[in-house]
Amino acid sequence: RDAPAKTSSTNGATNANKNRSKQKPIVLLVTDSNGRGLNLRQLKPEAFVIREDRYTAKEATENIPKIDDPTSVTEIVFNIGLNDFCVKGHSAGRIQEDVLQMQFAYKDHFPNARHHITSLPPLANSHIKINRCLQQLCSFTQSNFVSTKVFCDRASGKLRSGLMRDHIHYNDHGTRILAKELKKSLYSLANIGNNQLQQMR
Repeated sequence: RDAPAKTSSTNGATNANKNRSKQKPIVLLVTDSNGRGLNLRQLKPEAFVIREDRYTAKEATENIPKIDDPTSVTEIVFNIGLNDFCVKGHSAGRIQEDVLQMQFAYKDHFPNARHHITSLPPLANSHIKINRCLQQLCSFTQSNFVSTKVFCDRASGKLRSGLMRDHIHYNDHGTRILAKELKKSLYSLANIGNNQLQQMR
């Protein structure tokens, strides 16, 4: 089980690092254990990247990070949902709803942030079904969807070998691929400045 509600950052500081956070825009990474191996400095070097460990979408919603200047958060990456399914046993529809409520909560706290939702590792057809629901949600909320299709073999459509260290966690190779996909999303121009979540309230 993931340890709940922990904070990390590009320089080992906490969210209270006022000087650093004022110098750069903030990228907030809300992640389960599959994000712990990411090299934060490489995701968006010109930004101050803060990692917040959360176990499920519900925990992320109930434990929103405290940032000195919430308006300085320009990007939020949600790499979460695998525990909701594999451990909590939630359905695809329940996960979609929980992630939506999480997005509402974070938009209220960080009004200037664009949202990125990472799909689950494509371990089985059930995970792929959840990813379809998350992709539909991203279209609905005008958020960036970070696909994990690159983890699948093109011929068979199944998960490529050598990417997982166990049945749910990426190994170093898998983590590097995830980082590459996150970086692509952070540097894309899609959904910049949209207010869809605020309009849905």
